[in-house]
Amino acid sequence: MLITDRPQLKAIPLEWQQPLRNWELRLRAEGKREATIDVRIRHLRRLARDLGNVTPESVTEDDLVQWAGSKNWAPETRHAYYMSVTAFYSWHTRPTGNNPAERVMCGISRQQPPPRPTPEDAVRHALQIANPRTELIIRLAAELGLRCAEIAQVHTRDIDTGEDGCTLTVHGKGGKVRVLPVPLALARLLTHEREDGFIFPGKVNGHLSPRHVSKLARKVLPAPWNLHSLRHRFATVAYVRGGHDLIALQQALGHNNVATTQRYTQCDATALTHLVTATSLT
Repeated sequence: MLITDRPQLKAIPLEWQQPLRNWELRLRAEGKREATIDVRIRHLRRLARDLGNVTPESVTEDDLVQWAGSKNWAPETRHAYYMSVTAFYSWHTRPTGNNPAERVMCGISRQQPPPRPTPEDAVRHALQIANPRTELIIRLAAELGLRCAEIAQVHTRDIDTGEDGCTLTVHGKGGKVRVLPVPLALARLLTHEREDGFIFPGKVNGHLSPRHVSKLARKVLPAPWNLHSLRHRFATVAYVRGGHDLIALQQALGHNNVATTQRYTQCDATALTHLVTATSLT
C-alpha cells in the first residue's frame, strides 16, 4: 500500500491528495528508499494541512515564508522540511512554471550538536521494564549502533551463525550494506526460536515502520533519550573501549565520512584528564 493511501493518516485537503500520490509514485519509480519516501510524503502532508485551502498550484513564496517562519524547528528538522518541499516543487508542474521554494528554502546554518550518548543507567532502566520485543530493539541500537530504519528491516536471512560466531547483515541508508559481528548474548536473542521472516513483523512491507520502532523505544527510555542517542552510546563506548579506532567505528556505523563518526563520539573524561596532566609545567 502506498503511504498516501493509508487510512490512518491525518486528512489533507482534497486538492493535495492526487499530486502527492503521483509524487510518491515518482519517488518509488526513482528507486528512493522507503524511509526517504515516508519522510518526504509526511512533510508535504503537514504543509498541506497547515496551509488549509491553499492548493499546490497556488502556493506562493510568501505562503512558504509565513509557514516556515512560524515553526520553532531545530536546524536539522528545518533542513529536512526544506529539502522535502523543494524536491516536491522541483517535480510538480505549476501554471507559472516557477518553484516557490527555490529562493525561500535554500541552505540554512546547521551547527552540529555535541554527541549525546544515552547514560548507562538509562539503558539499564529501559531494559528492566521493556518487553522482549522492545528489549531487542534497545539492544540492537545500544550494542550494534543500528538506526531505527535498520532495526525495522532485520530479517532472519540477515543472521548468519557459524563456527566463528554470529554476524548480522545490516541494510543501511542509501542501500548500503554492512556486516557486523554480534555479541553472544545478543545473538541468542536474535536467533532464539525464530520463524523465518522479519524479526519485527508489521504492515510496512512486512515489517514495523521505523517510526513505530522509535516509538516503542521511547516508551521505555527515560526522557530525553531515544534510539538515536543509543546509537551515540554505541559510538562512544566502542571508541573508548575499542582502542580509539575511528575507521573501524565509521564502518560499524555505516558512515560515508569519518567526520560524521566524530560527531557521534564523546571523548571520555579520563582521556581529557590524561592530556591536560601530560602538559602540566610542574
